[in-house]
Amino acid sequence: MNGFASAAGLALLPHGYCLAWDPTLVVTHVVSSALIALAYYSVPLTLLVFIRRNPSLHFNSMFGMFSLFIFACGTGHLLDIVSLWVPVYRLELSVKVVTAAASLATAALLWPLLPKATALLRFHRETGDTLRRLNAELGESHAALAESNERFRLTLQNAPIGLATVSLDGSFLSANQALCEMLGYAEGQLLAKSFREITHPDDLAQDELCISQLLYGERSSYRLEKRYLHRFGYVVHIQLDVSLLRSVDGRPLQFIAQIQDITHRLRQTRTLEQHASTDELTGLPNRRAFVAAAARELIRATHSGAPLGLVMLDLDHFKAVNDRYGHAAGDGVLRAVKDVVQPLLRPGDTFARLGGEEFAVLLPQCEPAQCAALAERLRAAIACAAWTDLGDGALAITASLGVCSAGRGDELERVLERADRAMYAAKRGGRDRVVVASGAASESMPDYSA
Repeated sequence: MNGFASAAGLALLPHGYCLAWDPTLVVTHVVSSALIALAYYSVPLTLLVFIRRNPSLHFNSMFGMFSLFIFACGTGHLLDIVSLWVPVYRLELSVKVVTAAASLATAALLWPLLPKATALLRFHRETGDTLRRLNAELGESHAALAESNERFRLTLQNAPIGLATVSLDGSFLSANQALCEMLGYAEGQLLAKSFREITHPDDLAQDELCISQLLYGERSSYRLEKRYLHRFGYVVHIQLDVSLLRSVDGRPLQFIAQIQDITHRLRQTRTLEQHASTDELTGLPNRRAFVAAAARELIRATHSGAPLGLVMLDLDHFKAVNDRYGHAAGDGVLRAVKDVVQPLLRPGDTFARLGGEEFAVLLPQCEPAQCAALAERLRAAIACAAWTDLGDGALAITASLGVCSAGRGDELERVLERADRAMYAAKRGGRDRVVVASGAASESMPDYSA
């Protein structure tokens, strides 16, 4: 080592050092100090880059002073190398003074910042805890929302009635299995249609009006009975309940519809209504249906001024028929009256059984003379009819008839009462005759069949 240094013209023995130095110690000292100086110089450079990239930091002044302190320390180590051969004691001392001043200033800045730094660290720690808690809660909320959505989907799909969401333009957004089965479509086929395409044309205007009222805020929901067209063309009667889903700011989003198939219910209702208004024995309208029809025709006649006639018809001595031949034979006679009378009536006339052996005929737009003539034809037809042979000769059946015409301002009860009185007048007059109501019982009518 000494030979190599001598050949290079260098004095290996450092200036001012004359103790136990040897080349190995010198090289180690130089290399270590150089590496320390290099490391010290890299720290302030890194801090300066960091400060420049983060100008909003609260502790930039401390970072700057700390950078100066580290730089001075690095310079001190560099001067340690130089001072081995060149006596730069004053410069080295100056650097140490700068280093001491920078260290004191750094310490002076650091101590007041410790509470702030501690608070900042605590804030970041608490913020981290809060974020972790919020993330956990968000995860739970997300799981609950997913579960809720799944429950809603299952509820929608498995509901026993039809459920659908409909866009503002009328196209289906979703439809459950019940609605698809109700209308005969697969889900994809139904979602490709709008409600207008499956609504009966005669019901569309009412539906459109209700939708318009929803959109303009005139109502919050609506219910109506309407008809849908099944995929195979037949009509499905439904009850429709619709509401409008709006955003937080009130903007319309979509319609929510509940659809119930009421076809069977309507059929049952119509059957019950028919039973309630039909005489089971003869199939004719009963008293209830006749009174309702008479009330309607009387209102119409009052408004239009058209004539309205009423004929009350009661079979003579009918109790004797039941007593002699039995109720089955009497029921046969009552059913046969329908076949005798109805062919003589007009399409708009109403023939009804009021009860027992009593019948009535409602004659809209029929003048009094025409009503009386028709009543006589009915009497003659009943008297001349070939009734069922009951075993001991042909059964003779006659009828007594009362005729009444309704005038303007008449009440239904009064009209029915006048016709009824005329009929009983015919019975008191000897039966098998026609009496026209006129304040007092008139004589039997002549034959109007000519």
